[in-house]
Amino acid sequence: MAQHSLLKRQLKRLLGDAEPIPKHWQAFIDAVDQAYLAADADRKVLERSLDLSSHELLQANSEMRAVVQAFPDIFFLLDTQGTILSYKGGTSTDFYLSPEQLLGKRLQDVPLANAGTQFEHAIREVQVRNAIVSVEYALTARNRTDYYEARLAPLPNQQILMIVRNISERKQAEIALRNAHGELEYRVADRTTDLLRANEALRDQITQRKRAEAERDRFFAVSVDLLCVAGFDGSWKHLNPAWEKTLGWTIAELRARPYHEFIHPDDQAATIAAMRKLAEGSPTISFENRYQCKDGSYRWFQWNAAPFPEQRLIYATARDVTEHRQLEEQLRQAQKMEAIGKLAGGIAHDFNNILTVITGHSQMLLETLDRSDPQREHVQEIQEAGDRATALTNQLLTFSRRQVVQPKVLDLNAIVGHIEGMLRRLIGEDIHLATKLIQEPAFVKVDPGQIEQVIVNLAVNARDAMPQGGRLAIETSTVELDQPPIHAHGVAQAGPYVMLTISDTGQGMDATTQARIFEPFFTTKEQGKGTGLGLSTVYGIVSQSSGSIVVHSEPGRGTTFKIYLPRIRQETLDIAPTSVVTQPPHGSESILLVEDEEKVRMLVAAVLRRKGFTVQTARDGAEALKTLEAHTGPLHLLLTDMVMPGMNGRELAEQVTRRHPTIKVLYMSGYTDDATVRHGALDASTPFLQKPFPPDVLVRKLRELLDA
Repeated sequence: MAQHSLLKRQLKRLLGDAEPIPKHWQAFIDAVDQAYLAADADRKVLERSLDLSSHELLQANSEMRAVVQAFPDIFFLLDTQGTILSYKGGTSTDFYLSPEQLLGKRLQDVPLANAGTQFEHAIREVQVRNAIVSVEYALTARNRTDYYEARLAPLPNQQILMIVRNISERKQAEIALRNAHGELEYRVADRTTDLLRANEALRDQITQRKRAEAERDRFFAVSVDLLCVAGFDGSWKHLNPAWEKTLGWTIAELRARPYHEFIHPDDQAATIAAMRKLAEGSPTISFENRYQCKDGSYRWFQWNAAPFPEQRLIYATARDVTEHRQLEEQLRQAQKMEAIGKLAGGIAHDFNNILTVITGHSQMLLETLDRSDPQREHVQEIQEAGDRATALTNQLLTFSRRQVVQPKVLDLNAIVGHIEGMLRRLIGEDIHLATKLIQEPAFVKVDPGQIEQVIVNLAVNARDAMPQGGRLAIETSTVELDQPPIHAHGVAQAGPYVMLTISDTGQGMDATTQARIFEPFFTTKEQGKGTGLGLSTVYGIVSQSSGSIVVHSEPGRGTTFKIYLPRIRQETLDIAPTSVVTQPPHGSESILLVEDEEKVRMLVAAVLRRKGFTVQTARDGAEALKTLEAHTGPLHLLLTDMVMPGMNGRELAEQVTRRHPTIKVLYMSGYTDDATVRHGALDASTPFLQKPFPPDVLVRKLRELLDA
């Protein structure tokens, strides 16, 4: 009797209900029945295979969608002519165009500023080289310009994948997360009784699954950012090659350990909290943390992550922002130093006016006292205290870059050689001094006295860091910087430099100490053994000389200072002419004195009148011009302060010399903010007196200038 339902119906239609099956048919019918049953069994096996393949394909598609959701870019599918077949990720407003303006059109014909020719060449190069090609272009719309990077990669079936990234806002890594729309559509053939058609459908689905996996892997390979798939349990599932390049670990080494073991201890709690939010249903999350490199250092990463709850996975992108954070820290440090410098400069300027009065009157008083006068000792103490205060204020002005300097072009090798003997006496016999100077001249434009002070200050610091003796090395070299040095203090930019390196084998410094060494009054020495102005003075001199300084130090491993000074390419040096005083410091000439500080004005006028000069005084530029109009006799010299309310000293001198072309001009100041003298730098030939100054120095300078 037949068992297969189809055979039963056929026999019934042929023989009816009453007719028995002829015996000589029975063997044939049994064979047909078994064939039908075997065919049904094969069909069921195929149906189960189709169900499994569909599930795997949907799984690959889900992974593909999750990758696109986590990826901050826009993807275009092009044919070999550049026609846009579809695009995924972002929105049409990313190119300021509607979808109908994109789909079906050649990429070269879409209005993208002047990028059409670039894309034409790129599409041709992708086909010729069968390799990835990058294009960068700018797009201006709605009074705003954005910059983009497009990466074009060849695909099977004569198609091209283009990945577009908006590189205008690198801080906003989550450009297209969760905004990608659309999904790949696959048609699964209807189940059929035909075994050959079922096998063909199965092969098509397997091919599509492999293609989806290949596209996902291509996304991972192309990205310069770090991409990963991780489990909620802390394990790595998939990492792209950028991880090896950034951290130095191989993919195998990374996957062998949970990801939290690579995170800086201070960042682990915040990272675990972020992962917990994703596990609890947060759609996306952004955060920063530090990951350990194979060499032990750490890199800062900016993360954007999205969960895939069905598989308890996290899809994430990370961008290396280490250099960006370092630049931010340098900016904060520079702003702090600038603020401290302004405060120090303002205080020093006020004190210089006060000290001018103190030291001036004390010297005038000393000139009136007999050497046997018991009061002379007290006046000398006042003068010495004023001199010490003057030295401190000059250091503050140097740090704040408000001290007027007169730089000259000189050979730095000659400066080091000139003070080498003094340095040996200064550091003592327990410390070995080694100098290594380049053979060629190392021309720089600096104030000679100031650059000597830089070397001496650093040598003294090195000596104090080596109480048991050691080695101090001073070297000069020339370098060409393509970019500013990392962690540089001062003025840092690319160009040719003379590098002065001063290193010791002393105690060294930790990172906390290094962060503050250039602050005025910061010192690690015992009380009474340092003012805390040595390195701040070095910083001010180097900055005012348009240079920069880099510090390398570790506890127990010594310290190295590298000073970069702009290299001057010239064959001759600036040598100031020597002045000879032909007469005693007295005179009878007529002088116009302009000084806004009353006490200083009264002191200077008294000193000059005492030496025989005729003095007209004014408290500012306007009053000086009025005095000049009323003056009928000869006028030999203008003595003016640099910084005054209203008209500054340079502007006043220009007006006075137009009326009296033969008049001499002598400037004086505690510091200057006058832009006409380039933030404190006067030409070497410009007569200038730095406050505070002793009366005899003032009179001698006047005499030299009048007799010149």
